[in-house]
Amino acid sequence: MRKRKLQALMRDAEAGNAIAQGYLGGLYFLGEERGVPQDFEQAARWLGASAAQGDMHAQCSLAIMHLTGAGVKQDQKRAAEMFRQSACAGVAEAQSYIGSMHAEGAGVRKSRTEALRWLRLAAEQGNADAQCRLGRLLETGRGQSRDAAQAAYWYARAARQGSVAAQAGLGLLLLAGDGAPQDYKNAVRWLKYAALHGHRRAQETLARLYRDGEGVRQSDRQAVRWLRRAAERGSVESLRYLGYHHLRGKGARKDLFEACVCYAAAAELGDAVAQASMEQLRKVLPEEERDKVQDMARKIACNVRAATGAKPAGPLRTP
Repeated sequence: MRKRKLQALMRDAEAGNAIAQGYLGGLYFLGEERGVPQDFEQAARWLGASAAQGDMHAQCSLAIMHLTGAGVKQDQKRAAEMFRQSACAGVAEAQSYIGSMHAEGAGVRKSRTEALRWLRLAAEQGNADAQCRLGRLLETGRGQSRDAAQAAYWYARAARQGSVAAQAGLGLLLLAGDGAPQDYKNAVRWLKYAALHGHRRAQETLARLYRDGEGVRQSDRQAVRWLRRAAERGSVESLRYLGYHHLRGKGARKDLFEACVCYAAAAELGDAVAQASMEQLRKVLPEEERDKVQDMARKIACNVRAATGAKPAGPLRTP
């Protein structure tokens, strides 16, 4: 944001303009993303001033700070109270948050009924997070509380808005024919959207589909592609399967050393099948390579344990 505009916004905020205060608080909360230095203290100050004048959107943003402990003392109960007030005023984001908190029992009484009520209100306003979470609640319910058809409906609405989790959820339901007719073409389409954005389960599922030729043309190379991405996201099973593909030369360069690295990394992470395989592979692995294999495996295992979000799991080679 240009200096003149920021100065004008500051003057309006200091003069008591609630809209300017809320906007300024949001700028400081987001920081460089909006062209100003991030400053949680200033964000809390101005969001609080705006909320005190009745701006429920500003109150919702301030509640997020209390929920996460960003710039203020973390306090789930206070955050829940603030979310509830904003939710009652019709703020969809607040409805989504309070619904999720009821689903998890975080700062409020755990209640599936309350979670469904608030999430549905937010979802009907078009909030993609709420739509996805509502779909998840409906999918994972037990007995009569489970409604796969409604889960697919809400996943689809969120997926079209770009929700990666919803894209994966919808793809998996379509793959299983759960809540909607089985549809391999669209299942793979949604799974690919999610997988390309780093969703590990979608990546693992695509690897399996290509490996087995289920709903797609069988391709070991495509299977390896998705196994590698899932392994980079921390999938131990995918590491083991990568080892198998390198050992057999299926879709990847046949390479005993690389196979052993993958198996050893999976074994280091507690995979019993990989541990058993390594017992046999050590017998044929040249002695001078064993220490190097173990060193590389430990590095990959360390990275897998630390893998979060978009962080890769380790230095896996391209076949």
